[in-house]
Amino acid sequence: MLVERVIGHRRQAIADVLAAMPPSERAAAAQAFGAFARAAIADPGDDGRFTLLQPGGRLRS
Repeated sequence: MLVERVIGHRRQAIADVLAAMPPSERAAAAQAFGAFARAAIADPGDDGRFTLLQPGGRLRS
């Protein structure tokens, strides 16, 4: 339960920062996060650790 709350908080914090960025920079940041996730694990969305929440609450893997 604690881990899920921390992960949720982290996702929301990242989403808030992404929402404050211009769209072109937001896309580049999301792409960089994706590259980081792919280097860390086989499939970035498998366990949810590297799933990004886009502004407005939409998920992006």
